[in-house]
Amino acid sequence: MCEFAKRFQEILLSEEAIVTYRTAIRQLETHPDLAKVYVSAGPQTTIAMLAEYLTVKQAQDEIAFSISAKDAAMQLLLMFHGRIAFLAQLGQPCDMSSQENEAYIESCVDLFLNGYSVKK
Repeated sequence: MCEFAKRFQEILLSEEAIVTYRTAIRQLETHPDLAKVYVSAGPQTTIAMLAEYLTVKQAQDEIAFSISAKDAAMQLLLMFHGRIAFLAQLGQPCDMSSQENEAYIESCVDLFLNGYSVKK
């Protein structure tokens, strides 16, 4: 899951993703359909893919959600955004080293998995 998170962040930090996100936000009032296209082209697909994976893990009794797999996927993805993606989307530098960001990602995964661990 940590490797997925790293790749997810790489996508979020790409110039193309940042420009697309900013364009969708900037055009929200005048072109609300642009935001819908953005959401369906990226976030909804990623959420659905991760929710499917989490559903399998729940069926295998590796995790147990108190919410839907889709909501759990969104929860995890939002944690993966972290400070680094948040600041990048705002055009601000981030003072995190790659080691600090890797520790952050591992902490997100641990928090998520511990929070939804199967109680035995």
